[in-house]
Amino acid sequence: YYAEVDFEGFKEIVDILGGIDYDVPYDMDYDDPVQNLHIHLKAGMQHLDGQAAHDYVRFRHNNNGTAPGDYALGDPGRINAQQAFLKELVRQKLQPQYLLKAPELAKAISEHVKTNFTVAEGLKYVGMLRKMDAESFQTFVLPGGSKMISGASYYIHDAEKTRQLVLEEFGYP
Repeated sequence: YYAEVDFEGFKEIVDILGGIDYDVPYDMDYDDPVQNLHIHLKAGMQHLDGQAAHDYVRFRHNNNGTAPGDYALGDPGRINAQQAFLKELVRQKLQPQYLLKAPELAKAISEHVKTNFTVAEGLKYVGMLRKMDAESFQTFVLPGGSKMISGASYYIHDAEKTRQLVLEEFGYP
């Protein structure tokens, strides 16, 4: 199964959950007027609302071209930051009190998430959420590498290594 969340949905979901307390590892200063993307976060522990969380996960490098820490690795560095953010979001928000937010979350999900899950299939897995915690939450990166195509950088997955990853981690081809 897959689930694709658009940027507006990501921001809305984080806001519905009351934001996240997160230790931003570096000052982030980036502006892209073409995308109307303006990221200005200071390093340190802070409470991120949906917009600030969105900015954090979208960051690649500063206006001056510097890429602090793992961001110097390019896409893999940003993926590491995104995965750490998601794990912390799960750790903070996978709590019983957030079940009360289910109706609001369901509405946001219906408006902003593309998935091949049916409602019936999704309901089958809701019970698993009670057993899940941040330690059991795992993320993976599709094996592959960066490639320049027509002047733009793309991450291209390696089909055979991806098949092997799925087989090893999930037990099916």
